Amino acid sequence: MAKYQVEIMHEDFDMMQDDFEVTLEWGLLGKYVTIKKSEMPCDEDGHWFMLFDSSDAIGRVMATCRYLVPDSDMSDGVREEVDRQYIGFVTNIPCPKLACNLACNTHEDVPHVTYTRVWRSDVNTLYLNVRTTEENGEHRPVVDSEGQQIRVRKEEKDIH
Repeated sequence: MAKYQVEIMHEDFDMMQDDFEVTLEWGLLGKYVTIKKSEMPCDEDGHWFMLFDSSDAIGRVMATCRYLVPDSDMSDGVREEVDRQYIGFVTNIPCPKLACNLACNTHEDVPHVTYTRVWRSDVNTLYLNVRTTEENGEHRPVVDSEGQQIRVRKEEKDIH
């Protein structure tokens, strides 16, 4: 399974409010999968993640993101924007020889969509619940003076 954080930075577009989807295409036979916003997990800070099975994807992977920007000049109130770029190369051999540079995408300007490969587990939350271990081995949550459970960002989980 491959996991990417998807970030759309476009004027007047809000990933929490507006609709988007990503279609991934690969191989000589034109295989593809479309991942809709509703199928992507979102964490507490509004980061969106697409997950897809790459086991049958061989070759360059092209991502096409379609997103709807609110636009009062359009008759239906939205304008579809499309961003296409290569995000990776999948191979079933350990040392592939690439004949092309994946850094050259289909547009020369700075893309409005970025894809960041994510390796960590449990992307739908950035926080861990703090617990203490009792003498009997039971785990109990640590709470503040108002009874709210204390949580820490996952990046800080190794702090003791």
